[in-house]
Amino acid sequence: MRELDLHGKLVAEAEDIFHEILNEVRMNGRAQEVMFITGVGKIQERLKMLASEQDLNHYVQMGNRGVLVVEFE
Repeated sequence: MRELDLHGKLVAEAEDIFHEILNEVRMNGRAQEVMFITGVGKIQERLKMLASEQDLNHYVQMGNRGVLVVEFE
């Protein structure tokens, strides 16, 4: 599973990273899970919204509320 630490990033930077991964997955046709280390603030909320808008499965990691896992396909 790919892991990305987004601590210290702006929400706009996190959005750009999300879209880069989405485009990469769609271009190469290989699904992947990505673990975003976000903390529990604005970045996580925005990434959850983006994942929902794209109909991507996502969940907050059990035992670590600061990690969001998104299944890109």
